[in-house]
Amino acid sequence: MTRSGAEGTALRNQRRVSRVVLATVLQIGVMAVVLLVYEYGRHLADGRPAHAFSNARWLWDAERALRLPDEASLQNWALGWDGWVRAANQYYVRVHFPATTVFMVWVWFRHRRAWPRVRAAVVLSAAAALALHFAFPLAPPRMLPGHGLVDLMRAYGPSAYAAEPGSGLANQFAAMPSLHVGWAVLVAWGVVRYGRGRWRYVLVAHPVITLLVVVLTANHYWLDGLVGSAIVAGVLWLTSAVPWLDDGLGLDDRLDDRLDDREGGPSGAVGAPR
Repeated sequence: MTRSGAEGTALRNQRRVSRVVLATVLQIGVMAVVLLVYEYGRHLADGRPAHAFSNARWLWDAERALRLPDEASLQNWALGWDGWVRAANQYYVRVHFPATTVFMVWVWFRHRRAWPRVRAAVVLSAAAALALHFAFPLAPPRMLPGHGLVDLMRAYGPSAYAAEPGSGLANQFAAMPSLHVGWAVLVAWGVVRYGRGRWRYVLVAHPVITLLVVVLTANHYWLDGLVGSAIVAGVLWLTSAVPWLDDGLGLDDRLDDRLDDREGGPSGAVGAPR
């Protein structure tokens, strides 16, 4: 290769890296704005505690009518061994946002064609959740008197919230829906769909564990998690019908994944590039 040819290749590589860096910074900015708008919007939805407690009592009765397990009885049973409590609090506080962020970074760098659909799923689910926060303010179970629920984050730590409702940025009357559970479903769905190798199915445990954690710590009701999951499922269904959000995973790719799983194929770890 001549010197001019080598310089031309280096220049093209430099431009390619610059484009990737610029695109990455742009996407980070877009998602940061989305999340800031969501968090600030949740804060604006605060300030209706009477409605929030009224809705909480209604939801509690609705769950009993639906024969869902009693959150208070389940928590009381689980507290027979309190060694799990701090781990559950840590999972609630530390795992949700980092896991979602790592998932989005993984999709952006390893499955770029899937990024528009995943980004749309995050944005649309956040918008739907925010609308529901305004329409249906809800006090979490830990605030609901008369049922014997323990605020485990305050009792054991760490806590994700300010000491008193209404103080701090977080809206504590925005229990419905739970995007802790909804986005855990999104992460599990994405890793199973876009990853390779059998170990990707381990991520199915993430939304299951998250649902149990948010209920046992009395931060959410069962229906909060179920509605959050339904929102994400609905958004994924909608995005599957939009041509420009096509994630590039066709029938041939799914058949290849199944063949790899059966034969222990060469793709191995989650995140192998497509």
